Amino acid sequence: MLGFGDYIYVGTGRSVAYNAYGNFGLAAPEAYTPENPVMTAEIWRYPKCDSSHKRWERVFRAPKEWSVMGFRSMEVFTDDKGETALYCGCYARGTGPSHMLKSIDGVSWTDVPAGIDPGYSTRSVNAHNGKLYTSALHQSTTEQESFLYVTENPEKGWTRVNTDMIPGEVFNMISFN
Repeated sequence: MLGFGDYIYVGTGRSVAYNAYGNFGLAAPEAYTPENPVMTAEIWRYPKCDSSHKRWERVFRAPKEWSVMGFRSMEVFTDDKGETALYCGCYARGTGPSHMLKSIDGVSWTDVPAGIDPGYSTRSVNAHNGKLYTSALHQSTTEQESFLYVTENPEKGWTRVNTDMIPGEVFNMISFN
């Protein structure tokens, strides 16, 4: 959830408990199995200031073929060319490509090739000292292994910060000093 322009943006997770079992090839218990599971995550926005348009508006729905079950983290970042945009990490299921969304107006979204190995989901996204960082978690095994990536411009690609995996999952990051 993050403010950008005149709106607050919220990324949703869809059928999260059901999808979590499927991530590891397990059958979900009946209690977690929706009648018609919707697997496509969405981004919604709500106006921050007084306006006659006081209602939630869906501004993005992940394509079904992406297998994106949730949008985890958002960050406003100005790249090395001076373009300010809202970036959103994607929690993808399976071994497909990783995704990172970008919007300069909060309505039109593009998939920026993250350049992160297939099977990893971009999790936390955070700006620090003119660079954008993201954590990536392997999604196709039960082993939790994370890597950190950095860029000055997500459209030009990402560089892995650490050569050894971080055991566990990096959920959140914050800029300090």
